[in-house]
Amino acid sequence: MIQSDIHTITYQNGVIQRVQAVTADSWKEFSFFEPSDPKDAFDQVSELYRDYIIPRYGFLLGTIILFRIPEGFELPSQKVIGNTQFFTDESYLSQRFRMHVHLHHRTLCFTDESTQKLFEVLNDAGCITVVSGKLPFLSVLPVGKTLGFLSKSPSSQLCVNVSFFTMTPLDITTPFDVIGTTIGMCVKDGALFSPPLFSREALLVAEEGSVTIRSVLLSEITVEIDGTVYQNGNNCVFYSRPDHTHTPRGGYDLVITGRTLTAFCTGGHTPIPSSGFVIHCSEKPRISGSPIIFHGFEHILFGIQGGNSAVINGIKTDHFVSKFHDTRAFWTVSYPPTLYPIHFSKDRAPRILLGTNRDQKPMILWLEGAGKYGYQPGKGSCGATLAESADIAVQLGMTNAIHLDGGGSAEILLNGIKHLAVSDRDPETYAEKERAVSMALKI
Repeated sequence: MIQSDIHTITYQNGVIQRVQAVTADSWKEFSFFEPSDPKDAFDQVSELYRDYIIPRYGFLLGTIILFRIPEGFELPSQKVIGNTQFFTDESYLSQRFRMHVHLHHRTLCFTDESTQKLFEVLNDAGCITVVSGKLPFLSVLPVGKTLGFLSKSPSSQLCVNVSFFTMTPLDITTPFDVIGTTIGMCVKDGALFSPPLFSREALLVAEEGSVTIRSVLLSEITVEIDGTVYQNGNNCVFYSRPDHTHTPRGGYDLVITGRTLTAFCTGGHTPIPSSGFVIHCSEKPRISGSPIIFHGFEHILFGIQGGNSAVINGIKTDHFVSKFHDTRAFWTVSYPPTLYPIHFSKDRAPRILLGTNRDQKPMILWLEGAGKYGYQPGKGSCGATLAESADIAVQLGMTNAIHLDGGGSAEILLNGIKHLAVSDRDPETYAEKERAVSMALKI
């Protein structure tokens, strides 16, 4: 049984915060899914860049090519460029655009006729959007096929977005990165849907039902590819951001993003994706195209990596534990999500929290945020800082809680109905605009 309540908190200065609290009976009821809707998701991402990201952050951005690859679009069966064999169309085409498309007086120019033809065909099909910031450089951002909308997903009792995913130009640092790649570990019945990254905190539910929140490491897993099990420090080395931007020279590299083998590179010095990691080997691996299998959390009934924690065993977290890229430190190695709040107790936003209540049952909070356009203090929710969300979680009875992806992605549907408002809005009408997400939970 699912129970849902709406709470309104009024602060001393008159601003309000609406919160939806949802409880379920068991972690066994939950399952992960990707609400895939590639065409509409691409259109929404394009609108988000035109209406919000460029107007607000255009002084930090140059010209951006957003593209998607529709079904049936023909590319070479052997996608090889230099020392890299690509296994995904988006990464292959991203590298071609990076190599052969340039800016000249803010106009796109091509150095390869076949690449120009591919660009024109995609553009004619409505699969390319070009937006321009203030700076004189070019970014190529492929939009993946796993993004979609909760409201268009198959009907379920409960549906909520959960995982961070790549979205901004600082998240897409290599041709292997794609908008919409899930960031962080997702585990159901011992099976990993995506690997742990960046040592961020995770909520872990053991088979017997005990719940813990702790930082999880990439080195805790092994990766099985075509019958070979790769273990960090044994027969290979795992390289990931922010510790490294490239692998060492020499050897062989397997590039992993999400749960996909994205590329195979010979000779080393491979750029490390923001949305994954690289397995660096001294001996040439055997690759035949079998699916990747992650091992290491077979004892976990349910787990999700997000960050930062809000409450652990009844004690509020009052500082950053999970680390995120500080966009102010532009000289450091970027890794997603780059727009996570910088200040723990000042930056307000919509929030999604997942954890347990006093009865140790699953509990989810949606802290509604201020609309990006048309916000009126006292009428619309103000959004919460990380410190405020911890206070609210304890107030509403959570004993363990971790932050999942919030911001414009924050949304809960009960039997297909949304009871609070998403923060993304049309800049003219202030109407809500649902954001596509990459990973969700449902009952």
